[in-house]
Amino acid sequence: MSGLGSMAGGWFSGFLMRRGWSKSKARKTAMFVCAALTPVAGLGVLVNDGRLAVALFGLATSAHQGFMANLFTTTSDVFPKSAVASVNGIGGCLGGFGGVLFSALIPGYVVGRVGYTPLFLTMSSFYLIALVLVHVLMGDLSPVTARATIRYSPAGSRPRH
Repeated sequence: MSGLGSMAGGWFSGFLMRRGWSKSKARKTAMFVCAALTPVAGLGVLVNDGRLAVALFGLATSAHQGFMANLFTTTSDVFPKSAVASVNGIGGCLGGFGGVLFSALIPGYVVGRVGYTPLFLTMSSFYLIALVLVHVLMGDLSPVTARATIRYSPAGSRPRH
């Protein structure tokens, strides 16, 4: 399911771009569709039918990968080619910290007090919050340019960057 979601998420934004949509609008629309599916998929913790629960959790993994396929591609849309690997590395590092926080520390504390259901339902809305953050922090996904400035020091000392 996650593989299908990853391909579908990338295909959908590409489909919208081929129809004349801007990269920003196409990627954010694809991300919104995926983000809107995750709270629905989170309802898998409330159903009594095991097959429906598996289908909903499959939908969650699919939506997650569709969201991430577009999120990871925004770095190549926005940053210069020479910075894409570094930006993805920083994002991966922060994602690792977030993974520890949201899959080990917080659940370890919360699950013992309120159980899994509130945790799953709350975390299923995080994609919508992430999309709002992408919109606020990255705006219309316009490319950024990097400029190096070299300041020269007094004679005999090394230049500072």
